[in-house]
Amino acid sequence: MDEWMDLELLGEDATPARVRRFTRRAVDIGCELVLETHDEARTCSMRDLTPFGAFIETEELLPVGEPLVVSFYPPGRQTEINLFAAVARVADDDRPGMALSFSGLTAEEHALLSRSLIGVPPPLRTPSMPRA
Repeated sequence: MDEWMDLELLGEDATPARVRRFTRRAVDIGCELVLETHDEARTCSMRDLTPFGAFIETEELLPVGEPLVVSFYPPGRQTEINLFAAVARVADDDRPGMALSFSGLTAEEHALLSRSLIGVPPPLRTPSMPRA
């Protein structure tokens, strides 16, 4: 869905894992993460993006809730954006990485991200392997 969901209709099921406010868009963007506890930036790859968060592919997983700053160039933009975020979910499987939830976005930053994602397709779904 590319629109807001009615959270009241979901009731108790309105958890972050069940509510996706915006369709993820497939990207392949280099980005940098800076932690509050380290001054050194970690370079990694952003694999999907929404105006609310992103999935970062990395072997260096952080704990859920870890605050950080993520810096990247949105699709089609010449200006780097720096956003506050926190680790929302960790994936330690065939595609290790972390889902980040952006926080404190200004209306301008949100609009910039939304505009930069127009025309960017969602990630392709891979067929599930049959279970033995």
